Amino acid sequence: MIKKLLTILFVITNLAISSQNFTVNIENLKEGDSVTVIAIQSSDKFYKKWVKSSDTPNAATFNLSTGDWAIKIDATGYTYPSQKVVTIPNDVSATFALTEMMGGNYTYNWVDDDSAAGHATQSYIAEPTEIIVLNDTISVPTDFSSIKLRTEYGVILSDDKEKWTNEDAYRLYKMFSNLPYHKFGEGSTLDYITGTNIRGVFYLSKDEIYEDISIEKKEGIPHATVSQSAFTYAEPQIVKIDGIRGKFFSKRLYHAVVNFITDFANNEEVLNWLARERFGIQFLKPSDFSGAFQEENGTFMGDDKSNFQEFYKTEKLEILAMFEELPEGFHKQEGLQYLARRIDGQDHPDPAYREAAAIAWTGLKTIEFMSKAFISGNLSDVRRLILHEKAHFLWEYTFDDKTKDDWAEIGGWFQDPTSASGWSTYNTTEFVSAYAHSKNPNEDMAESIAIYLTNPDRLINVSQKKYEFIRDRIMHGTRYISLIREDLTFTVYNLYPDYTFPGKIVELDLVVEGGSEEDKKVTMKIRLNSNDPAIDGAKQGYVRFSSSIGTVFDIGLHAQNGDLDSVLVGSSTLSKFAKSGYWSLASLRTWDKVGNQRFENTSTVGAKLFIENPLEDIVPPKFLEFKMSVIDSTFNSNKEIDPSGELGQAIKLEDKWEEPLLVSGNGATYRIDFPNPDQAETYFKESRTVMKEPEALIKQGTGFFFIEDYYPSGYYSVTNAYTGDQAGNLSWVNFSNDPANNGWANGINSFSALKDSVYVSTKYPDIRKPEIDLNNIKVIAEPTNPQAPNGETRVDINFNARDLSDFPGHEAGVYLVDLTLRDPQGKKFGYQTGNSTMNHPDLNPGDTEPVLDSLWRNYRFDLTLPVGSAPGLWGISDIVIRDKVGNTKSYNFEEYIRFDIIASDIVLEVPLEVEIIDKVINAGNVDSVKAKMSCKPCMNLNYVATIYSRFGGGSVVRSEGVLSADEVIVENLNTTGILDGEVNLTVQLTDAEDRLVATKTTAYTKDVIYPKAYYSRTNLENNGSSSLDDFVIDVVVESVDVGGSYQLNINNNNSPKSNSQVNELQLEGVLLAESNTIENIALETLENGVYKFELIVTDPNGNVGEPELLYYKKEGNLITLLGSVLSTDDFSSIGFKSYPNPFKDYIIINSSKTFLLEVFDISGRSIMKYQIIEGINTIDVNKLSKGSYIFTYTNLNYSKNQLLIKN
Repeated sequence: MIKKLLTILFVITNLAISSQNFTVNIENLKEGDSVTVIAIQSSDKFYKKWVKSSDTPNAATFNLSTGDWAIKIDATGYTYPSQKVVTIPNDVSATFALTEMMGGNYTYNWVDDDSAAGHATQSYIAEPTEIIVLNDTISVPTDFSSIKLRTEYGVILSDDKEKWTNEDAYRLYKMFSNLPYHKFGEGSTLDYITGTNIRGVFYLSKDEIYEDISIEKKEGIPHATVSQSAFTYAEPQIVKIDGIRGKFFSKRLYHAVVNFITDFANNEEVLNWLARERFGIQFLKPSDFSGAFQEENGTFMGDDKSNFQEFYKTEKLEILAMFEELPEGFHKQEGLQYLARRIDGQDHPDPAYREAAAIAWTGLKTIEFMSKAFISGNLSDVRRLILHEKAHFLWEYTFDDKTKDDWAEIGGWFQDPTSASGWSTYNTTEFVSAYAHSKNPNEDMAESIAIYLTNPDRLINVSQKKYEFIRDRIMHGTRYISLIREDLTFTVYNLYPDYTFPGKIVELDLVVEGGSEEDKKVTMKIRLNSNDPAIDGAKQGYVRFSSSIGTVFDIGLHAQNGDLDSVLVGSSTLSKFAKSGYWSLASLRTWDKVGNQRFENTSTVGAKLFIENPLEDIVPPKFLEFKMSVIDSTFNSNKEIDPSGELGQAIKLEDKWEEPLLVSGNGATYRIDFPNPDQAETYFKESRTVMKEPEALIKQGTGFFFIEDYYPSGYYSVTNAYTGDQAGNLSWVNFSNDPANNGWANGINSFSALKDSVYVSTKYPDIRKPEIDLNNIKVIAEPTNPQAPNGETRVDINFNARDLSDFPGHEAGVYLVDLTLRDPQGKKFGYQTGNSTMNHPDLNPGDTEPVLDSLWRNYRFDLTLPVGSAPGLWGISDIVIRDKVGNTKSYNFEEYIRFDIIASDIVLEVPLEVEIIDKVINAGNVDSVKAKMSCKPCMNLNYVATIYSRFGGGSVVRSEGVLSADEVIVENLNTTGILDGEVNLTVQLTDAEDRLVATKTTAYTKDVIYPKAYYSRTNLENNGSSSLDDFVIDVVVESVDVGGSYQLNINNNNSPKSNSQVNELQLEGVLLAESNTIENIALETLENGVYKFELIVTDPNGNVGEPELLYYKKEGNLITLLGSVLSTDDFSSIGFKSYPNPFKDYIIINSSKTFLLEVFDISGRSIMKYQIIEGINTIDVNKLSKGSYIFTYTNLNYSKNQLLIKN
């Protein structure tokens, strides 16, 4: 509530300071009808009014603040403009004229206006990071021994498994000393009998261990076994990356020690102390709300505390671990104090946040997590989300306005009142996720920071400039490398990798078929900007439209021809009851077989969908009542009640809804929260009811949730329910102990009901998670075409796994396995059981019978990577395993290695400045660019120069060297392979020991495309002649060449120059437009004769085009165009002669050889062909019009041109 109150106060204050009345007029509104008028500037500034036909006048007035506003209307039964954008205070009114709908199909076509230019065509190639180890020895103090671990921290090292080295002992000691942990004081004694001051006994193992540590209690003393793998990067190594010296280390061993001191979060006191002391945060329990938020009844934002729960232990540890991965300066984040956890199965009740897995309530200093944040089990996603939410507090409390503005600029963001978020971007490729592209700069930054840490190659792959921005402006040089366990990696070979994005959409067609009172078939076809669909085509696309009331409609698109095509098409059916009127494009995404994606929105593509639905239904189903009970009955193998089945028990669900239409799936879905004894983390399952009379207004449904013998015992409750109707209207119900304390319930699409629960007792509750043998995972990868590998690779994975139970012999059994592979570019690909993404002969998702043992079983998986897959080192990043109860165990095999730069002690008196000498990179200097670098002192400093495209994709060029003076020109920087357009030049200076001194980035233009589509155009009449006084030339160029220059050379080197006249002219000028007129050419000063007109165009970036040659004949005051070719060859030398020239009706050709004659007009169009034989040939040319013609003579040995004129 605090955040929303602040927002409302801000808006009111803003309006009072700078606002004005704005009137929306409605024309042609029929008697008895009404119109909804909406004014929107952003997600926070949204106003709605109604205009009735009885109103005088038919108008709505708003008080709007300064800026751009989108004005929309919703008028059922009419067509009307979809929206208008107005600017306050310049505009004071807008008028919408309504047209009554007349029926018929709807079609819409949009064609690109060249906006495809400037969009990235391929991704950056994330090269493997070269790590040069300068010093990996551990400097162990001479006075250190493992006794210090014992005396200061009560940790005893045992050599019973593997022998501890002094280096490893010191690494472990440093982990304890880095914690906010108090040492034992002098005189403290350890008592091995009572365990006094003994925190634990540590063993070392060469095996891989889950979370790198296992703990066993012996006589009350923890005995911990730590994996040797956790020690590799525990203590910083001194390395050089990209020419810069720094410390290279991971927090892996630290996390293991945190697991030890908190006993995997079982020691709540220590965990809370660590959260408070190291990060300044508190994991809230519902009982803490009254103290934290000071709301009546102990609510959170008006929401009953029974809608919340305590975090699970593993969730707390993951959150603390990811906060720890950030640089120390970000550990205690201003504005962040509390973490709250919504109850299992319940989405946030506000429709605007219903899809959110977590929400950063920056005004309340709180992050709220939903269970969906953790239930996927994929730790990569969980960790990304945790960092994402914390990054919002950096944006709110740490970043200044310049940082935010600069970030918005490089992301192509601009404020757009027509967008639901208030922002749009013209960039279509430089985003790590569709979510980042669809929202605003804040969300884009949060996603990018999270990926920068967890999967940096992915950010490099899509946006080098965003990567550098975060590295230099946010992280101050700190960067990360994500390594996958070596034995879980494999190599993919590809001679023809696919780094090319699907082409930009350049045409879109929408067709709506169906009568006004019929369901509508909506077909969408898009055409991509494509040179070769096999390279830049797309496999699939996905588009979402949203109505004015928030309902959505999706269409899946598929290649029209084959697996890849430049045309995608798809159809879907929209109910006749769906919202009538305009539907807006919410998102559009295309992708190819290897995961290259392009994101589009209303600023990059046009799409207007109009639906004529006079039967529209905009009222969601109304929730009336619900109850649940436990029943004993007989059930068949499908878990359905069957008199001839076997005895069992189930939870009976009974509900009642009010809805005149059919409801989705003829029922409602209920999320059943499982009991979680000892925080078992069983989360929830979904079950459905089925309506007895689907077409009745008051619908009553019944459903049964079968209870397996291996389900946990305890209280089962429903926390959330949802359903929808044929029109796409959705309704949600939140169940809580105090429904009156639910500020989000509106009785329209959001309802609140009393939470009920039932107690279920089972015979053999299985609340233990299945597990994988981490030391027996096998990966084999082989190219399907080893002779010419193209990326298509067969991958076989197998491992041993088992399920566990507190009732041995009654284990539920392994049920599902999810695998995630990561390619060298950071793209991740998921493979799941049961959806055909991989073969899994040892798992059957339809089998719910328990296995009744804990034996290790081998599970095999095989899959095929598609053609075009990125070459290089792939790996398994995640494995998620679930048993038949839903107990889930997640394994992540990525280690985040951090690189902190070592800053130099050199302070520059004059800051670093960098510039490209020629100002632009063009075809003339593309492989030999000169860059000036200057600062003081610069002499003897090292430089690392990086050049890459700002538009996305292409090569990233690096160059290293030493500066010989305070101002140096570095030559021969080869930028071949960098895409044309804006490029960034980033220079980092280091001292003699490779420590960073300074960084500077500047932007330049790269254009190596020669002007090619230019030509001269004259005002000559059809006969090709004009008087000298009237003769003008237009130089016509492409838009990209406007701003360049032209040079027109006129000469006749074969004519002797007289004293009074000349035989050459030269004209120069600037290309101010696509058509540039040259007048007053001093042709009268030229001798009579034939002249060559040579036109040369130079573009704004210095690229010089090939000359255009035309020949003109000047005779007195007359100039005649002869054509583009003028032969001076001696035809008699090859036994050939033609006459007369000029000709009239006939041409005589005397030839000693056979030729093919082809006649062209001066525009190059073929007019006639004639076979020339040996001897005299008489050719009838009577039908040719007056003018100049090119005669081309061709045989096996010659090809000659001759200019002839017909009088």
